[in-house]
Amino acid sequence: MSVTWRLIKSGREVGRIELGDDGQVRARWPDDMPRDRQRFIEEGREAVWNLGYSDHPRPEMSAWPIYWHEVLTLLTSSGWWDQVETDYKPPDFPIYDEQDNPIYY
Repeated sequence: MSVTWRLIKSGREVGRIELGDDGQVRARWPDDMPRDRQRFIEEGREAVWNLGYSDHPRPEMSAWPIYWHEVLTLLTSSGWWDQVETDYKPPDFPIYDEQDNPIYY
């Protein structure tokens, strides 16, 4: 099941992120968002403290729906969009990383 996030500013859609079942991302970003920032986020390098990787973000995080949910929600204050609409529901606490360490967000 793919997941979609609609980026809304002043009541109209300015961007859309789609994460496929295979972990591939299709992104349409707001026109005023810098390309290097778009690429940085798409590569999974945005620091998301809540996921426990603020010091060493990893590119494979871009395949995680929770990564996109956290990043897009946090960037609501950026001015590029002011609301995020999605069909994604975050998991119940806690979730675990590859080494079975709990991740709290």
